[in-house]
Amino acid sequence: MVYLDESPPVVTAETTAAGTPDGERLVEGCVRRSLDVLAARGETDVVFDGHVSDPHFLPVWTRLGPTGRWFHLVEVPAGPARPARPRS
Repeated sequence: MVYLDESPPVVTAETTAAGTPDGERLVEGCVRRSLDVLAARGETDVVFDGHVSDPHFLPVWTRLGPTGRWFHLVEVPAGPARPARPRS
């Protein structure tokens, strides 16, 4: 999925389940198609939104060999739910 409401566009690249059959191939196909369409529209930079724990995203990201400004891929694990604090 590509979000065009920001500049540069945001490419979301992930599956909804770790066990998705052919998930890595599907993620790569979608990413490559999105990049081709964006390049044809004149876009030269994109931002990726993906999760390191998604077993399909990180291998695809590595194979694509992205260049440019780098940042750390981080994932904040969901912790246990905390009880609501009483309001006074």
